[in-house]
Amino acid sequence: MPSRKIFFFGVFLALAWTIGVSAQQPAPETPAPDAAGVYRIGHGVTPPETVYQEPFDVPDQARKRKLYCVTDLALIVDANGTPQDVRVVKSTAEPYMDKKDHAAALAVDAKAVETVKRYRFKAGMLNGKPVPVRMKMELSYNQF
Repeated sequence: MPSRKIFFFGVFLALAWTIGVSAQQPAPETPAPDAAGVYRIGHGVTPPETVYQEPFDVPDQARKRKLYCVTDLALIVDANGTPQDVRVVKSTAEPYMDKKDHAAALAVDAKAVETVKRYRFKAGMLNGKPVPVRMKMELSYNQF
């Protein structure tokens, strides 16, 4: 009978070891840049901080038409804090079906891109070093 107890004790130890190994936390994810060398925020990569921004000057045609303007942008802030590849990901023009409203809203999108290109940022950081970071931001205007 002693060999049977040893067998079950061995199975118990093997099972306990397996459970202990599977319960360990995975190693923290190390951030890696994409193919263009740009990082995403998180896992040790800090977001860029705005250090200079100009007011969002909405075009007169949108102001006169009393449009509610919200433009979502995607951009890369390079290691020097300069915006690159600024583009519209959600247009102010989407809800407007009237041709004049739609045209005015597209002018707002263009102005938003132009404005953000003049922003300056403190670059995103990884391990104390500045790195290029992909981010999104929203510019909005409502005169009501």
